[in-house]
Amino acid sequence: MNDQQPAYSPPTLNREPAATSYTNTKEASIKVPLILMVWPAVAFVIAILLYATMAYLAGQSSQEATSGSDDALFVSQNVFTTIFNVVLFLIGSSSVVIGPISFVTGLVLLVVRLNERKKTTA
Repeated sequence: MNDQQPAYSPPTLNREPAATSYTNTKEASIKVPLILMVWPAVAFVIAILLYATMAYLAGQSSQEATSGSDDALFVSQNVFTTIFNVVLFLIGSSSVVIGPISFVTGLVLLVVRLNERKKTTA
């Protein structure tokens, strides 16, 4: 009766380090984290510049109401200007809403990849 296996045996832990995708220096590139950190600001600046350009061009091509008129604020816009404003709004709002999440993710990835690069060179 002593030759039977116990009913429960605890699992053995594997003490070997797990293979990570950061071991190769090519894979540990810091381009992706930097892009994740920079794109919100770049997209926001581009959206503002495009909006300013579009407002300038629309102001030059449209017939402006006289400045003394009460209807100067309610000049009708063409469909292209409206669609362009919606697209610029989406670009700007995505850079503001998703930007901090992207920045923190890029910062974490940058620190991890730089630590992996430092460990492989040391």
